[in-house]
Amino acid sequence: MTWVKFFAAPDDFPPLLERILVEPRRLFEVYSEPGTKAREFATAAAADVLPLGHDPDGNGLALHLALWAPDVMPPPTVRRIDLRAPPFPAGSWREVVEGCGLVWLHAGGLNGEVITASSLGWFTQRAAARQCTVQPGPNSVDWVAHTALATSLKRLLQRELTAARAGQVAVLPDALKRHRAGSRLIAGLGTKQEFRVEAA
Repeated sequence: MTWVKFFAAPDDFPPLLERILVEPRRLFEVYSEPGTKAREFATAAAADVLPLGHDPDGNGLALHLALWAPDVMPPPTVRRIDLRAPPFPAGSWREVVEGCGLVWLHAGGLNGEVITASSLGWFTQRAAARQCTVQPGPNSVDWVAHTALATSLKRLLQRELTAARAGQVAVLPDALKRHRAGSRLIAGLGTKQEFRVEAA
């Protein structure tokens, strides 16, 4: 898979979603909360209920979301899965959203005095043919449209919304402001990989 890493804090996510979540695209929770259906969002305003930009566990995966574009692939599969006890009570379940042409958002953010990295990721056609076994499968993806979407998202993160760079990693405006005020930029808690924006 291809992953584009970036640093974003709470005020960075609304402008990002306003650019990527345009009609008729949809944003899904990849995994629902236990006992609930996976939520679907049609607008950036609707997604305001998500605590984007906060990473209480510090692993860069506070939220796992998926962007679906109907010109890229058919609607994703929403599948119910049973959760094993322990730690879940018997009979627990959740929903998972699947599809080989989705774009995944792993949202990091603030954790105390650090900002963990976020990432956007997607399959290439070759990687999907080798690795993606869910439905809609690789043969149902319009790979020309998928490549165009991936290119536009990469340009958005690495050029249009970027306020600075920490090495090769884009730093969005709110994250940069907090970094300048002392917040550290890290891949995730428990890792030694730290990033810095050189002084202008």
